[in-house]
Amino acid sequence: MSKNTKSKKNTDVSANYDGVYAPKILFPLYVYPETMKTVESIYKSDNCSTKTEFMEKAIRFYCTHLMQNKPELIEYLAPHIEHIVEGYIMGD
Repeated sequence: MSKNTKSKKNTDVSANYDGVYAPKILFPLYVYPETMKTVESIYKSDNCSTKTEFMEKAIRFYCTHLMQNKPELIEYLAPHIEHIVEGYIMGD
């Protein structure tokens, strides 16, 4: 099986939390056992249905933290702010 075929079989197409459908990529992630225990104990409390969803949100959150004071942050945050405000207005 070629590398491309394998990666195609391991992709998943789903909506990211921006509501956009896009293929996901599979890559190795090595974490300490304590980190995984923490993820397993709290991912559902963050309304995540999977640990993958929780880690994706955590990575995006940390990237936003690192990008503060950079112009790219506005482009990244604008859709999220709109979604949050819309939720408050609609009473979610």
